[in-house]
Amino acid sequence: MKVADDTIKIKIAGGDRVIEASQGANLLTCLQENGIPVAADCGGRGQCGKCLVRVAPIADEGVIAGIPLRLACTYRVTKDICVLVPEPREDDIVVTGFSLKDIASYLGSKDSNKDGNLGVAVDVGTTTIFVKLIDLTDGRELASKGFSNPQRAFGADVISRIEKSKDDAGELSKIITEKIDSEIADLLAETVTSKTSVKRIVISGNTAMTYILLGLRCASLADAPFVPEYEIGDKYNYAEIFKTDTLDCECIVVPFASSFIGGDVLSGLVYIDEVVCPVGEFMLMDLGTNGEIVYSAEGKTMMTSAAAGPALEGGYISCGMSAVPGAIYSVARAKVDCRASLAMTTEERFAVEVIGSVKAEGLCGSGIIDLMACLLRGGSLTKGGSFASSVSSNGVSVSEDIRLLQEDVREFQLAKSAIRSGAEILIRENDGKLPERLYISGGFGLNLNIDNAQTVGLLPEVSKENIVFIGNSSIEGAALICQKPELLERVKEIAKDGISLNLAEQEDFEDKFVENITF
Repeated sequence: MKVADDTIKIKIAGGDRVIEASQGANLLTCLQENGIPVAADCGGRGQCGKCLVRVAPIADEGVIAGIPLRLACTYRVTKDICVLVPEPREDDIVVTGFSLKDIASYLGSKDSNKDGNLGVAVDVGTTTIFVKLIDLTDGRELASKGFSNPQRAFGADVISRIEKSKDDAGELSKIITEKIDSEIADLLAETVTSKTSVKRIVISGNTAMTYILLGLRCASLADAPFVPEYEIGDKYNYAEIFKTDTLDCECIVVPFASSFIGGDVLSGLVYIDEVVCPVGEFMLMDLGTNGEIVYSAEGKTMMTSAAAGPALEGGYISCGMSAVPGAIYSVARAKVDCRASLAMTTEERFAVEVIGSVKAEGLCGSGIIDLMACLLRGGSLTKGGSFASSVSSNGVSVSEDIRLLQEDVREFQLAKSAIRSGAEILIRENDGKLPERLYISGGFGLNLNIDNAQTVGLLPEVSKENIVFIGNSSIEGAALICQKPELLERVKEIAKDGISLNLAEQEDFEDKFVENITF
């Protein structure tokens, strides 16, 4: 490769690839712009500590594996270098494995691969993307797959993505459409499904993810008054969005209600209406990176979104990770034999459960909540969120090589306060009445310990027996719309008649947020 005299060369260790950079360029930005995946949950602000690389003079490539790691986001390129980018962890690649349900018997049936007999539902989450293959005749799930959103390299939170796509969403749009298209192609290959058998694909996501998917700039989502600049069409052709011929079918992108309430929430409400059969007053809390909350009562639907950030999904937490093998998903205070108690230090001991029953690598959302509750009950954590004096200055040891730091507690407090404050605003708007039923949607719902979630102040004080987990309501709703496209009219009704509240415009939100920071 011929490189201009005033251009710096960055050689990628382990291959022949050389990229160019200008004097003083940010190394993380250089790598990302050249399609080299580097985890950067904080969007390159030097906070998450995950964009670790090894840097050395090009002549030292042979020994680069032994050179200390450093943050790519804080490194300025001033001379020719060689960079070793560590292999991404499993949670940066796949969030859930490929699973088959009824595909074996289905493939042997007379309807197998019948043209137009199948549909694909996609939930585009800020952190995780799920794809589901369904039988359109009865809605049966045939196969499903989940994987990490590759846009996480540009920041784990939705605000980072919006800023990146403020004037031009092309780069992040290309990243996400290529990834989804590739996973759909793999899904078809794994299930030996002909592309002509797929009649329809339905995609749901929050407003920002929808804009970026469609390549629409996000300036209107970034600045007040936060009124979406673009409406979206009812239907697209697959090639319009994904630029390939992997499928040749119609695509329905579930519309949004506002900048803060996306098609993922509206899909979830359709799922509740059609399948869950709600009682009188109910609240839906979708606990993800962008925490959406809905209160439905007497035909009135009020909706809001709390910018919780990714802490509830392991982002911004030094020992955090997605819910994949190696993630601690359950934490309890260990029962200690009194005969051994004299040998113990003042540190608490924990009994942990790990996804996949393998060596623990970090904590996912449900494990973080459990740990906070254990620390509160054991006196190692104060109501204000500070560690007790008995806790080491290096934080709390959870498991081998895994420690929770004071700054991790602060990140969690910010996330849980945003969610709880949003819920309290909606309850206040409904005459202060707690809902008869609280539905919990989101990635870690099935492993969420209700007692612990209420102990840390994440959930309102609804009776435990009235709290129901409903899984990923966004993709379930998308699958319903895929089977029954007429339900799209119901989505539009909710979007038109529902009341969207911007929490930043609520006079008491800041006071509630400060109040709910404490445990």
